[in-house]
Amino acid sequence: AILEALLKVSASENNTETRTHQIELAMAWNRVDIARNKIFSDAKKWKTEDLHKLMIKALIKHRPGFFKLFLNLGGSLETFATENNLRELDEKHFNKCSKDKHNPVRDLFFWAILQNYE
Repeated sequence: AILEALLKVSASENNTETRTHQIELAMAWNRVDIARNKIFSDAKKWKTEDLHKLMIKALIKHRPGFFKLFLNLGGSLETFATENNLRELDEKHFNKCSKDKHNPVRDLFFWAILQNYE
């Protein structure tokens, strides 16, 4: 209820920056259902690069439901999984964990890549 109230307050501004902030709030609360039904309820087309930024945030925050939502909205693993993006994710985020520890974010990322090529 709190998250929905916050979304209503900012709903009057319908620009990419406001909507991105709304999505980040939904991610922080881990409410992919609200993101799908309230934020992405209209037919607005998102730019691929905006979706890619959100996909990175979803991976870093361990939000596989959001990652899948962004793919369904037009995010592309083929264009997302560039060498530069993969290197940045690995160096800035995945390597924060020890090499011998299990890293669920890295596992999710590679699982998502493999799912796209089946």
